[in-house]
Amino acid sequence: MTKTTNGQARKECRRRYMNLCAITGTPEVEGDHKVLEVHHCIPLHLGGSWNQDNLILLVRWIHKAVHDESIEVDQRYAQAVERLRKIIRVRKAMRKYRKQR
Repeated sequence: MTKTTNGQARKECRRRYMNLCAITGTPEVEGDHKVLEVHHCIPLHLGGSWNQDNLILLVRWIHKAVHDESIEVDQRYAQAVERLRKIIRVRKAMRKYRKQR
């Protein structure tokens, strides 16, 4: 089995989501700049990986909102963003618990 590079994983994630945000459906290109980013559901620093089941394609402002809970999100997307935020909070709590043991 060959190891997948970060670039290959990003490309595959974009293909899998057909270059659309998984939450809003926003397309890959808006004007001349890219607006989509690959998000690790479980961050690398919390034990996540580059496996496709850990990656999701998000529009930039949703991606920022997932990582910054002070950013308010339109009600249409709030539930999905909250689920992603919760994954991060749970992983952080698990990591903290393991360090205390």
